[in-house]
Formats: sequence, C-alpha cells, structure tokens
Amino acid sequence: MGILSGNPKNEPMHYGEIFSVWQCSMVAKAAADTSLGLVAASQVIGQSIREDIGALFAKYHVTKTVLGVRILQMNKEKGWLIPPPLQIKRPDSDKA
Repeated sequence: MGILSGNPKNEPMHYGEIFSVWQCSMVAKAAADTSLGLVAASQVIGQSIREDIGALFAKYHVTKTVLGVRILQMNKEKGWLIPPPLQIKRPDSDKA
C-alpha cells in the first residue's frame, strides 16, 4: 500500500476495516427486513379466508422467525447487540 501520510482521513480503509464497518450494518438491515417480513406474513395470515393461503404464509412466518432468532444470536455473539444488565434486586417501594 505504500507509506501512509499519517492522516487516516486521506488514506483508504483496508479490508479489515471495511469488513468491520459493513458487516454490522448489513446485519442490521437484514434484521429490519426480517421483521418487516414477519409483520407482512402475520397480516396475510389474519386477513386470509382460505386455509391454504393462511397455511402457506404461516410456513413463511415460521421461516422468518427462525431467521430472526439466528440473526439475534449472531448479533449477540459478535458483540453488536449488548443486552442491558438484569435487575436482580428490586428497590424498596416503601421508601418513597
């Protein structure tokens, strides 16, 4: 790549930087698309009067649910989604 000038804004990003930046945003886009697919399938299931159409979209709904769970697990494994800490001890409501 040659000698860098010292100013990172003037230098192109290397493959590792690009992969780190784009992978997180692509997974967020996939999660959003999956949730929209779940909503659309649910609406068709609720509006259909034919059992075969309802069953077809129920199958799509289950597929999208499995995909959504896998995306959620991947987000947690990669550290892109950090769940908040659990509140184990509740504060006393008597001391108000």
